[in-house]
Amino acid sequence: MRFGVQLFGVAEQSKNQQDKLFQHLHKSGYRHVEPCVAFGEMDGFEKIIWSEEELKTFMPALEKHKLGVFSCHVFAKNLLSVLPRLSDLVCQYKLTDVVVPCPDYETKGEYEQEASILSAVADALCSVGARLLIHNGSAELLKHIDGISAYEWLARNSGDHVGMQIDVGWLAYAGEDVESFLWRNKDIIHSIHYKDVRGDHTQYSETQCNAVIGDGIIPLTACFQFARAQGISQIVDQDMSDGDILDDLALVYQRISSLTNTREYTDSELCILDTQTGEVKIVYQTQGIIEAPNWLRNGDMIFNGEGHLYRMDCKSAAVMQIDTGTCDQCNNDHVISPDEKFIAFSNNDSDGSRIYMLPITGGEPICVVNEPHSYLHGWSPDGNELSYCAFRSVDDEMKVDIYTASIHGGDEIRITDGIGYNDGAEYAPDGKSIWFNSTRSGLMQIHQVACDGTEQKQMTTSNANNWFGHVSPDGKQVVYISYRKGELDPAEHLPNMQVSLWIMDANGNNQRKLLDLFGGQGTINVNSWNQDNRHIAFVQYRLNHK
Repeated sequence: MRFGVQLFGVAEQSKNQQDKLFQHLHKSGYRHVEPCVAFGEMDGFEKIIWSEEELKTFMPALEKHKLGVFSCHVFAKNLLSVLPRLSDLVCQYKLTDVVVPCPDYETKGEYEQEASILSAVADALCSVGARLLIHNGSAELLKHIDGISAYEWLARNSGDHVGMQIDVGWLAYAGEDVESFLWRNKDIIHSIHYKDVRGDHTQYSETQCNAVIGDGIIPLTACFQFARAQGISQIVDQDMSDGDILDDLALVYQRISSLTNTREYTDSELCILDTQTGEVKIVYQTQGIIEAPNWLRNGDMIFNGEGHLYRMDCKSAAVMQIDTGTCDQCNNDHVISPDEKFIAFSNNDSDGSRIYMLPITGGEPICVVNEPHSYLHGWSPDGNELSYCAFRSVDDEMKVDIYTASIHGGDEIRITDGIGYNDGAEYAPDGKSIWFNSTRSGLMQIHQVACDGTEQKQMTTSNANNWFGHVSPDGKQVVYISYRKGELDPAEHLPNMQVSLWIMDANGNNQRKLLDLFGGQGTINVNSWNQDNRHIAFVQYRLNHK
């Protein structure tokens, strides 16, 4: 996933050691920054807040180190008076969010006056494509208006174009239940700042409370789960450090990015989608994770969960585990043979994923692709070959390409040419071509290639990351899953995100969205079409939270 850094804590380095700082941030994994920008004189803050001119001066260095700027934290004594300049800044740098600090007032009347100003500013910024977000401290969380915190009251009474940028550290410091606060305000939270504190306001002063993110009291996993589920901007805000703040930022990136595949407190819903009407029917629900349904001709479904494969009876919804012998780490790459007598699957062995097959009723599997780091996706219509993506060293460089191999043994055949990250290899029903997804054009897009590796062509060109093109049994339609651009790197397909299912004709025409859902990894990793060429099976997820 893509994370940003608030530059307040490294303001001195951002002014005096730009190349070193920006290079370090990109090397650590960060992909954007949020600067603080002053409009006019801000007494005492000249060393830690950029001026408008400094922002313009520093942008080339940010571009050099591939760090984007999508939001700015703005400081001005009179927002309305600087609104034209602020609007110009939004247009010049294509900002999506303008952030202002929440004021600390004493009376409701003062907050009402501020709400009127923020509403006018937000409406103007909306007209040039940006949102206005209010960033919280702690003081306005400890004050209350009409039964809620002054911060919440201001955000909810400043018009439809004002939202929240939540600093979770100050939430915890003010004594709020962070997870509950996030979810009860989910409709207006558009950005999250990761900050951490040693304890709350009854234990530490504001100048003594800061901790390295992950060492304090914030529920980091719960905050991340919320931000990922909502698809909002995630920004690290390490204000200070007892050691080297650059080392702290590198450590914090590792801590947060390590959470990208976490699926704690997630339940699963196996669903059927009518691609013509859009109707969704939930046919099975369970605690924990199930993934990647296959749909058999008799209506039964096969899916994986907790390292095992399961078969669900279409009439009773009874679920039975399939005996996979010594393979007990089956992942979400499993396909059914054309005659439905066998199932092939990828199993996460100790040194990487290998491909196995066994009778569909279960038994001891045999290894078909012994080279590790191989991920199955397709079975040829004649029943003789499997298609898969694999990590292989080619000319001393690791490449992720599409391969095929006979189920009867022999050498694997490399189909794609080492350009980009290639995955999701699935045969067309006529057996003449393979559908796959690739980053060869930048974003992840759906492609098609002849089975001999010739005639490669791109089938989608949308401004999104599109994965796993699944062809209908009659070969006329293709369903795929789409991630929003900018939320993750193109080669990532992560779980528990806001995604969409799309459909198109097999020639690439008539692309249309079927539905939005909470899913991603595990939703449709394998072909899940029904034989009626109308319905597909998929898995959506539900995150349990406070």
